[in-house]
Formats: sequence, structure tokens, C-alpha cells
Amino acid sequence: MFLVRSLFLLQDYVEGAFASVFYAHLAVTVMLALLAWRLCVKCEKVHRHLRFAELLIFAGPAAFFFFGYHKLILCAELGDGHSHIPNISGAWTLLIFSYALFVPNTWRRACIGHLLMGVCPLAIMGLAYMCSESFAALSSMGVFQGVFIEHSLIMLLAVVTATVGVKSIGSLRREAFVARQLGQY
Repeated sequence: MFLVRSLFLLQDYVEGAFASVFYAHLAVTVMLALLAWRLCVKCEKVHRHLRFAELLIFAGPAAFFFFGYHKLILCAELGDGHSHIPNISGAWTLLIFSYALFVPNTWRRACIGHLLMGVCPLAIMGLAYMCSESFAALSSMGVFQGVFIEHSLIMLLAVVTATVGVKSIGSLRREAFVARQLGQY
């Protein structure tokens, strides 16, 4: 959906400062479409293949979202004294909850994935802070600390909620399996 939106703004993205973000978005979307097609055409149930598909499905968007540090730097540099730090935690939260809902996992394995995804927006902000003088200047205005704390709390809440959700879904799955086994008798 966001790629379709970008296509309507194609002139602004392809020729503007966000051209690299657009092309990265296009590459990830094409990769996900090809992977979805492959899984639908040949539905392999081999555990190793499914885990590799899982890795690609979540690592591709994560790499694209991590590439979003360019957006943070550009927003800081293009600002005319009214710079702001865009909220990047929304995309990561969506990725965390998608992983929790659609990938069958133990809660411990899911927690590791959630934690890795939850730390990424904070690492992105730290990277932007270290790589961009304009972004670091926002710190002197008091903007960075408040936004960093806000993103940290959002990510903590997303990780905990998603992990508890995986644990609940897992126990419901086990109860349903036991009920089916008893139903045979």
C-alpha cells in the first residue's frame, strides 16, 4: 500500500532526496511478492525452507526500515530551524505484531525476534545521531531525548505485548491439538 502511495508521488521520490528510499522500497516489495508467489505455487512443508522464508519475509522489511535512518537525517537537514524527528516506531511495531500473529513460534524464540526488531529503531536513531550534525543538533534543542525515550517505551510495550500474545496463541494451539486428539476417541 505504501509503495502504491509512493508511485503517486513518483516525481517527488525518484528525482528528490528520497530516491534511494523509493528504490529500496521497490526492491523489498518485489522480493516479498516473488517469495509469496513461490510459497503459493509450491507449498513446501519442509521446516528448513519455511524458516528461511520466514527470515526473508521479516529481514527484508527490517532492512528497509533500518535504511530509514536516511529519512531521519534528511528531515533534520532539510528543516529550516523547525526540524522534527519523524516517528519510525510505527513500522517496527507493525513488523513485530505481524511476526507474533502469523509465525508459529515458542514464546522464547519469538521474544528474541521481537527484541531484535524492538532495538532497531533505537539503533537507527543512535546511528542518525552519530552520523548527522543536523540530527545531533536536535539534541541541543531538547528534541532528541524526549523522542528517544518515547520510542523506547513504545518498543518495550510492543515487544512485551507481542511476546505475551505469542505465549497465549501457543497455549491455545496446544489445547486445540489435545482436543482434536481426544475427539478421535
